[in-house]
Amino acid sequence: MNEATVSSVTNFVQEAQAEKERIPSAILITGPSLASHDHLFDQLGQAIKRSGRIPFVSLTAQQCPNLKTLLKHLISRATSSEIPGEGEEDDQLVLSKRKGPRLLNYDLQILQDAVEDQKLEKVIVAFQDCEAYDGSLLSDAIELMK
Repeated sequence: MNEATVSSVTNFVQEAQAEKERIPSAILITGPSLASHDHLFDQLGQAIKRSGRIPFVSLTAQQCPNLKTLLKHLISRATSSEIPGEGEEDDQLVLSKRKGPRLLNYDLQILQDAVEDQKLEKVIVAFQDCEAYDGSLLSDAIELMK
């Protein structure tokens, strides 16, 4: 049922090239049934991961009530296959291969280092049900990811 959508999005991801000051982005209207969203985003994630060295991170508004939490989830999911525990409230210092001070687990430098170290092509971030997010939260997150 989702095959055409998954194929179209995967093609877009493969062909999209970042330009200076622009992030390739798309809006996928999935309809009113929230129950089917998880399955669709799972299919998208699997197809995109098969298409190259591209981590796919799907975030929901419930998981990301603020910018710090959004960044923690994004970095954790993009740099590993593990999903962080729900009880992770502490700002943990993260060891990295880079020299210098340890970074907090919501510092985007961790993601940048992982992209370079693992030779990732790009990182795909999907904001499920983007209408449920606070507008300023999405705006701040996108601005930080430029």
